[in-house]
Amino acid sequence: MTSVSDPVANKRPVSPLKPVMAITAAGTLAMAGYEMVRSAAASVFLAHHSAVRLPEALMLVPLAMFAFTWLFSVSLRRLGADRTFTATLLLSSLVLAATATAVLQGVPGAPFLLYIFGQAYIVFIVEEVWAFINSLFVTAQGKRWNGVIIAVSTAGSVAGGILTGRLSVAIGSERLVWIAAGLTAAAALLGRLAFRLAGKPAVPPDRPPV
Repeated sequence: MTSVSDPVANKRPVSPLKPVMAITAAGTLAMAGYEMVRSAAASVFLAHHSAVRLPEALMLVPLAMFAFTWLFSVSLRRLGADRTFTATLLLSSLVLAATATAVLQGVPGAPFLLYIFGQAYIVFIVEEVWAFINSLFVTAQGKRWNGVIIAVSTAGSVAGGILTGRLSVAIGSERLVWIAAGLTAAAALLGRLAFRLAGKPAVPPDRPPV
């Protein structure tokens, strides 16, 4: 028999709902920022280049994805999932703000960089959010909550689109990217909270250890 005073026996399992709510809020802010970046980056690009050059930028997106994937893999091995998530969002925020500023300053190539980065960065953020959620939920919980999580995240995209429509003319597309960078940085703080609430990752009982 296990003693009542056994600390392992008395330890209550941590509910995954609070960390999942925090990471969902982080993803929602990131998606709102991405919707703003997506529209603003296209407008900035077309304001500085003709539409015939758009395929050139799109051809560079896969190359950027390969480079980002390598950096992402290195970061996961050396920093771990929690620090990689924070680094991904903070660096994305810095790059967005820096490229938007560079566009305003007339730096050559800045519209290209903003457009390419704006197409690529969100992929890794979404992947990290879902990896975190899947690491906490068992299959039954995922079936119950994943639809709600997707709906909340989609609301972030809708809100980002509404803000874009209302602010782009008033403040300009470049400054809109600054706001998106701020939302992305705020998402990093919520992500840190989510990892802190989750504690040490554990393998759900319905999955083999990885």
